[in-house]
Amino acid sequence: MIDDFRQKFLEIIGSSYQNYGFPPICGWIEALLGIEKKGLTQVEISYLLSKLMEDNTGTSVSSVNRAMKILVPYGSVIRKGTAKEGYKFELNTDPDFFDSFIHNFINVNKRTLRLLKKLKQDSLNTEDVNLIEAIDGEIFNLKYMDEYLKESKKILYDLKEKYFKG
Repeated sequence: MIDDFRQKFLEIIGSSYQNYGFPPICGWIEALLGIEKKGLTQVEISYLLSKLMEDNTGTSVSSVNRAMKILVPYGSVIRKGTAKEGYKFELNTDPDFFDSFIHNFINVNKRTLRLLKKLKQDSLNTEDVNLIEAIDGEIFNLKYMDEYLKESKKILYDLKEKYFKG
């Protein structure tokens, strides 16, 4: 009975991740780490997922490894330990996680914007109008996203003050 509710929890979080364009196993792992409240190895995660999920598809160690290559850089999961002793993975519950998450997006946008501006400058002599229009479109989108992210960061700061400082 308990496993049924845990499975449903994993499915809901997995579906949420999938709706954002990520593999559902990313959500399953986040949910599992939230339930277990301790560091787990990739082998342990794979084993526990295969026990909880009716359809074991996508719960292999290699699937967990691929998911970790998404979750760790995004910061939602923290890797602890060393290659020699073995890594354990924990859910990131730090309230500053969202700040760093948005900050990373802002930095990626800035780097991409810088590269696109240089590419546009370098490609002006090619007279490839379609390329230049495509670059301009991406530059516009990145500038819009940058403003959006900066405003989101302000809102998150206010929410963090409300929920975590009070």
